[in-house]
Parts: sequence; C-alpha cells; structure tokens
Amino acid sequence: MEEKNHNQLREWLLAKLAEKDLSVAQLAHATGVSRAAIYLYLTDQSRPTGYQMAKMCQVLGVPIEEGLAQYVSRRAGRPRKL
Repeated sequence: MEEKNHNQLREWLLAKLAEKDLSVAQLAHATGVSRAAIYLYLTDQSRPTGYQMAKMCQVLGVPIEEGLAQYVSRRAGRPRKL
C-alpha cells in the first residue's frame, strides 16, 4: 500500500493560493485562521482542524472533499523512539 506524503497539504495549499492569487495573509484574514497557524500547516508543525480546513476550502473555492483528501492525520500522543 502506498503511503501518502505526510505534507501533501503544503503543495496543495501553495498551488491553490497561487491559482487564486492569494497571499497567506489574505487567506488568514478571509478564514479567521491566524497567519502563524497557516505557516505551521505549511511547515508540517501543525494540522488544521476540520472546521479550519472547511473554511480554507470555501475561500479557495474548492470542495471540502478535495481539501480533506490532502490531509493526513497524525497519531495522538508523542512519537515513540525507534
């Protein structure tokens, strides 16, 4: 089974921002999500909630299913040492 790129969200979001000619600041203002939070999504340090993803998809003009397809959830808790 092929594993999804864990930060597929980054590539998708950057492409959609370029298509819509939006900056991160404009997306943040339109969605009510902070710029810092969006940068954390782009650097894979945080993941958006379903509500935040829905707001971003609405602003970007894409179906929520498309946005959620880019999202790969993390396991809860701290990563364990190998």
